[in-house]
Formats: sequence, structure tokens, C-alpha cells
Amino acid sequence: MKTFTLVVISLLTSLTGCAGVGNKGAAGPLRGERREQAMKQFEIHRDNAQYRAAIERWEAGDRFTCEAQLKGLVARNPKHMESRQALADLAMEHGDSVGAEEQLRELLKLAPDNPQTHHSLGLLLESQNKLDEARQHLKRAAELDPNSTLYQLCLQGEVVPPPAPAIAGR
Repeated sequence: MKTFTLVVISLLTSLTGCAGVGNKGAAGPLRGERREQAMKQFEIHRDNAQYRAAIERWEAGDRFTCEAQLKGLVARNPKHMESRQALADLAMEHGDSVGAEEQLRELLKLAPDNPQTHHSLGLLLESQNKLDEARQHLKRAAELDPNSTLYQLCLQGEVVPPPAPAIAGR
């Protein structure tokens, strides 16, 4: 009877994928998926924490640390849109139109239908006297968000004060 019980237990554990027996069975892929999901969540939380830390440095007046942290985040995760927007805002705030334009164009690759990015790029290009391309982006922003008074006024050439940087928490 003891041998029969051991055989039954061994058979059941091998069929259910008990890790103690060394057989992954059906539980193996689920563990792998959970591990992968946990890693993705970790990366999202890490990126968001680094972004918040960078913005705190900016708000404290430490532009250089902020910029270094944002660039590090973008190097690790080129699709982190908030960091790219913050880099564009930071560049514009400090007169670096080339850096701002680079970040805005990268943002448009990631989200081609973002009216805010089209609007920001349109204003930047307008300040560089690239009027034809500026108008295209201002028009696209107004098309994407027809309820925005700001976008409509800019498209009509009305003088509108520049918007505040699109930084979360500012």
C-alpha cells in the first residue's frame, strides 16, 4: 500500500506540475508570464520614479541634473514620452531650439496624432521663421483638437502667450 501511495503521489505531482518534483508541467509557462509581467511593471515604476526625480530637480532649479536624469531615462527607454516632452520643454526654456526640435520630432514619431506636440513644434518652427512647416503643424494641432481655442487662435495667427511647459506637477 505504501508503494502504491508513493506512485499515486508521484503521478499526481507530475501531472499538476509540482515544482518540488522538478517538473514544470503547466505551471512553468504561467510562472514565466508572471515573471515577465513583474519585470514590465518594475520597469514602468522605475521609469516613472526617475522621471519624477528629474522633475523635482528641475523645480529645485537644478537644470543640469534634471537634464542628465531625463537623458539617461530616454537612453534606456526611448519611448518614454513624458521624458521627451520634458527635455523639449527644458530645451525651449533655455533657448536650445535645436534640442527642443529634436525631442518634439521624436515625440511625433511615437505619437503622430498628439495635438500638443504638433502645436509646440509649430510654435517652435514659427520662432525659427520656418513658416510653411510651422503652419502645417499648427493646422494639424487644430484638426486633431478642434475644440481647443488656443490651437484655433494660433492657426489664425492671433498673438497668444506661449503655453506653460507640459510638465506634470508644474
